[in-house]
Amino acid sequence: MVMSLRLTEGNFLAESSTSGVVPATRDQLMVLLKGLSGIYIRGAYWATTVQPKLEQFSLDVGTEEYFGGEAERALSVERCQCPPNYKGLSCEECGPGYYRTLAAGPFGGYCIPCDCHEHSETCDPATGICSNCQHNTTGPHCEKCEIGFHGNAIQGTPHDCLICACPMPIPSNNFADSCEFSADGYDISCTCREEYFGNRCESCAPGFYGEPERPGDYCKPCECSGNIDVNDPLSCSTVTGACLKCANNTGGPACNLCKRGFYGDALISKDCKSCSCHACGTAECDSFSGDCHCLPNVEGLHCDRCKLEHWGLSKCGGRGCESCDCDIAAHSPQCADKDGQCSCKPGVTGTHCESCAPGFWNYTSDGCQPCLCNQEYAIGVGCNPMDGQCVCLPGVIGSNCSHCPHRWVLIKDRGCSSCDSCQYQLLDETDKMGFILNPVKEEFDQVAVSYFTTQRLVYFNESSELLEPGVALLNPSKEDLNPYTDGVHSLQTESKTQRQKAEVLNESLKDKGVLGGKLRVKSGQVEGRVEEAVAKARMTVFETKDLMGGLLGGKEKQSSPQTEGALAEARATLDLMAKVSLSGNESKTENGTATERLAQVKEFITPITQLTGELKKKADGIVGIRERLRDLRNESDLR
Repeated sequence: MVMSLRLTEGNFLAESSTSGVVPATRDQLMVLLKGLSGIYIRGAYWATTVQPKLEQFSLDVGTEEYFGGEAERALSVERCQCPPNYKGLSCEECGPGYYRTLAAGPFGGYCIPCDCHEHSETCDPATGICSNCQHNTTGPHCEKCEIGFHGNAIQGTPHDCLICACPMPIPSNNFADSCEFSADGYDISCTCREEYFGNRCESCAPGFYGEPERPGDYCKPCECSGNIDVNDPLSCSTVTGACLKCANNTGGPACNLCKRGFYGDALISKDCKSCSCHACGTAECDSFSGDCHCLPNVEGLHCDRCKLEHWGLSKCGGRGCESCDCDIAAHSPQCADKDGQCSCKPGVTGTHCESCAPGFWNYTSDGCQPCLCNQEYAIGVGCNPMDGQCVCLPGVIGSNCSHCPHRWVLIKDRGCSSCDSCQYQLLDETDKMGFILNPVKEEFDQVAVSYFTTQRLVYFNESSELLEPGVALLNPSKEDLNPYTDGVHSLQTESKTQRQKAEVLNESLKDKGVLGGKLRVKSGQVEGRVEEAVAKARMTVFETKDLMGGLLGGKEKQSSPQTEGALAEARATLDLMAKVSLSGNESKTENGTATERLAQVKEFITPITQLTGELKKKADGIVGIRERLRDLRNESDLR
């Protein structure tokens, strides 16, 4: 069956609430076609229908454009002349700049002008929402200024919304959501985007960097691998973007590595853990594996010790360990880690045990020998480290500055000085005395030892003789010999004790003999000096007495140059007196002269008298000293 249907109101029926099914009107068909979503064809009219089928279905459609060819003109399609606020073949749509309102009017409402405040020419024909808002406006009806602009958009002029100078009045450098001006129009307060900071959005916020006041530039997120605190203004430079305070134990220019001393994943897991490397011995810790890379001459899994024969890890100087370089006079090639000091053998000094210490010489692998300088005769305690020669005071001889030359004497801190002729004579005398006394001393030592030994032997012999008769009567089988045995042991013990005492006494006698020899020499020296002083004193006393005898007269006449001179002067005086007349005024004059001369003579004699008394006292003292020296010599001879 072939069927065709024209879409006109006469071919359709409609249901009426009052009259049932009635022919459709044009308005009803137009409303139907507006919301048409499908056309349904009845498939069966009788119950015996086996299989209905629709074939070669087609729908004619009319268009305003002509494509040429075999297309037929759609004469049955109407085309209405619509007013400005409508369009379409049947004026079924709102025209440009209009939208349909359902608030009033017939079915479908009226088309009214778009409400876009003169900032747009079009709007949605169904909702009235404006599209393509211009003049920096936005909103459903272009009633607001766009972000970054300020003003009143509903005034309906192209200059309702002006750009905010936040910080610059150009689109590329306007970073505010909105802004407000002061009453005088000079001050501006910007509501900045998240990335910006400041009254004019002239700076980047924490976690961002850039130069907002440079045309074309803007604030960008700091590229620190997410390892900074974006709320910390010091976490990265807001100008250059350099990462300054890496978090999560990270480091590097972009906080993309675990910082020194840590290892792990700084980018994804962000689990940087502390390395177990020794801080002083590690050059670096692998930021991924945690392996320790040691400084020079450092070893160990954790770089925690110096290699053998090296030192310096505890200094923590960042250069590793240094070689000990201990020399041959060190106990071992290993040195102290604290200061690199090698353990030196006796007499050796230096960090590497490389030289002899002061007071030692002859550097070898066994150490150095002591100088053994005689401090009394040497300058200091040191010697030449090569040959051991001590630095002696002037005149001192011997490699160890041991003594002065024969018959030279030591002057403290000045050196040895030779004796004068008088001292040589005195030394000759003491040598003679030593030559005489030394054999006597040796003989005395020998006699003392043999004497005490003989005395003990005699005592033992006498004791044996006294015991012999009793021992002969003893019957070893019947007698108790224990008391006698104990007696013998006691005698042996006493014998040993007496022998030890004899040896101690012998040593004491030797020491006393040496002391006596020295005392004898010193007493001889003092006695010689005393005798010399006594001789001089006697000569002085003799001359004084002679002079006094010649001047004052006495029982015995004495002659000496002094007395003869005094007598000659006295005779001349007597001759002069004999020639002088003693009469009258002349006698008085001469008497006065004589009296004056007598006073002068007494004045001359007074100091001589005093000197004589003092010499006598000194002579008596010298005699006493001489007696005491003789007693000392006798005592030394007895010892």
